[in-house]
Amino acid sequence: MVRAIEAAASGMISQMNLNDILANNLANINTPGFKQTIAAFKDIKETAVNEINPAKGFETDKPLGSVSLGSELDKTCLDFSQGSIKTTGNKLDLAINGSGFFTIQTPGGTAYTRNGSFVVNDKGTVSTAEGFALMGEKGPLTLNTKTEEIKNITINSAGEVMQNGQIVDKLNISDFADLKSLQAVGNSLYKPTNNQLSFTAKNVEIKQGALETSNANVVGTMVNTIQGQRTYEALSKVIETTSRTMSKSVNEVGRIKK
Repeated sequence: MVRAIEAAASGMISQMNLNDILANNLANINTPGFKQTIAAFKDIKETAVNEINPAKGFETDKPLGSVSLGSELDKTCLDFSQGSIKTTGNKLDLAINGSGFFTIQTPGGTAYTRNGSFVVNDKGTVSTAEGFALMGEKGPLTLNTKTEEIKNITINSAGEVMQNGQIVDKLNISDFADLKSLQAVGNSLYKPTNNQLSFTAKNVEIKQGALETSNANVVGTMVNTIQGQRTYEALSKVIETTSRTMSKSVNEVGRIKK
């Protein structure tokens, strides 16, 4: 009976962890370029179950199989499948059609993102909403904002940035051989967890005036959330029922009647 409580409790903890992951995916459903997190679980341990012998109890040579003692969160991974592309009309909204990332300069080093919502600061540097510079092949992408502001900025499908018909720079679109090595570091930014080096992305198309939407599925996430809540409730009932059974066994079974 104690094993039943332990197994149910571990399952409830797993469901709580899954709910946190699903809640984060749902909260970022409107974040451009957001990549959902997928959770994987594993059995904590499996124990052998033998046939009960009235004379020897569990000490028998007739195994019935094994049962799991519960589950726990094994690992999480990011789903880098592409979201749909939505037209915005904003000159500094950019979307990558294909595999690759915008290269961003942060105080903590180079980072990468699929969120193409950019702005221009008072120095003409194109940056993220947090103020991190968007990198071109020549360095931080800088524009001449005195020339009719942003109206004359054109970025073609190859990532070439033109202002008033003149090529200013080309976007530094990076990619990785192993996307599983990328880790989210906040603000829709990613960094490799090992020493994997980036390379220039190939066969990508840049779309100006558009944004890639989140790849999290609202309906699927809500269904998984509801299923998780029901599983949590079922496991809590297992603990409640087992506790009542144990209490009855201790207080009533074997009691000598007067």
